[in-house]
Amino acid sequence: MFLCNLGKGNNISFWKDLWYGDTPLLLRWPFLFSVEKDKECVVSSRVSYDGSRNNLTTKWSAGAYTVAGISETQDVMFMLSHISFKDSRDRWFWDFNQPVEFSVAAVKESMQENLYSSDGISFLWVNWVPIKVNTLVWRIVKGRISTRVELCKRKIVLPCYSCPMCRLEDETVSHILFDCRFAFEVWTKVWLWSRLNHSDFGSLEDVIHWPNSRNISVVKKKRIRDSRDRWFWDFNQPVEFSVAAVKESMQQNLYSSDGISFFWVNWVPIKVNTLVWRIVKGRISTRVELCKRKIVLPCYSCPMCRLEDETVSHILFDCRFAFEVWTKVWLWSRLNHSDFGSLEDVIHWPNSRNISVVKKKRIRGIFIVTIWALWKERNKVVFQDSDPKVVEVVSIVKSLSFVWLKFRTKCNRIDWKDWVKYPLYML
Repeated sequence: MFLCNLGKGNNISFWKDLWYGDTPLLLRWPFLFSVEKDKECVVSSRVSYDGSRNNLTTKWSAGAYTVAGISETQDVMFMLSHISFKDSRDRWFWDFNQPVEFSVAAVKESMQENLYSSDGISFLWVNWVPIKVNTLVWRIVKGRISTRVELCKRKIVLPCYSCPMCRLEDETVSHILFDCRFAFEVWTKVWLWSRLNHSDFGSLEDVIHWPNSRNISVVKKKRIRDSRDRWFWDFNQPVEFSVAAVKESMQQNLYSSDGISFFWVNWVPIKVNTLVWRIVKGRISTRVELCKRKIVLPCYSCPMCRLEDETVSHILFDCRFAFEVWTKVWLWSRLNHSDFGSLEDVIHWPNSRNISVVKKKRIRGIFIVTIWALWKERNKVVFQDSDPKVVEVVSIVKSLSFVWLKFRTKCNRIDWKDWVKYPLYML
């Protein structure tokens, strides 16, 4: 049973929760509870404060005219003079010796403080399995699951106490989970799958203690700690997961097998940068790449022009449709399209020019948005059977780059009328 700390009284049951005294009010005032019409009512619906004192709001099916009713009513009046509401939420506490607000973390801590069973088997909480699974194992360690032998100890008579799986021995905790022939076959297959030596396991205690008895990494054995959960994504040299860590790793692994490098652009969304990084690494699902992965398709030609196989370089640059898009972007940016002969030229171009860092980032961002728009248009053609339109793709490049630059950087003074004419007009 939980002890309640009265706040506004909107969530505490007036009769059934322990919020005043040592027992719930339904046990303290049985007569009044019997005549109560709404036995699920909350405290705030029965007790109100008028500015000077607490008042009781009743919904009784009969008057309190008996000796028991009068006695209990007097106790109610005494209670009203000793309670006070707070301008805060109601709270529950679950440890009467040292009250701790109820939470899953508090339950974990209590279970960890009482680790050992009478047989000396300890329990270790594992964060990546559900709470109900951890709780079941804790009950098993404490001998609190209803096997037939345990029920017999509680004087519950059953027609049979043998194991329901093998019918050979009595159903104890150790037998049903380990010694039983059926359980042993399951464990054997799990050991083989995990490539563990089953001779290391002779009992339930061995199974539970085994990870801590071996010199293996913490990743393979987990116990609860008094700290927040953390995620790591690089097992060779564990680094806590964050966007910054992802950026750093991607920057450290800049080059593709073709020598094309990748540069992160802060003013375009993460998903756009990530797509370009995947393109540089040759990790997008063009039809030729799918063919390399032994995926059979009815056709491997470019869905935009139908003239050549769909490689990364073709769909994003060499294709006639892509080239028309790039030409319009170059004209809009007032760049000489003769400077670009391949996808590598497009990505490398800003760093190969003696221009300001701000201008390099602006141009590189426009190029990345163009790649994003081309890939999205390609997917529309493949999955929605739409007709590719150069004008629409170029419009998307102009609008997305304008919105992202204006609202993701300090360049909030750029004007659409000027931007649509020339994106570098402020530089």
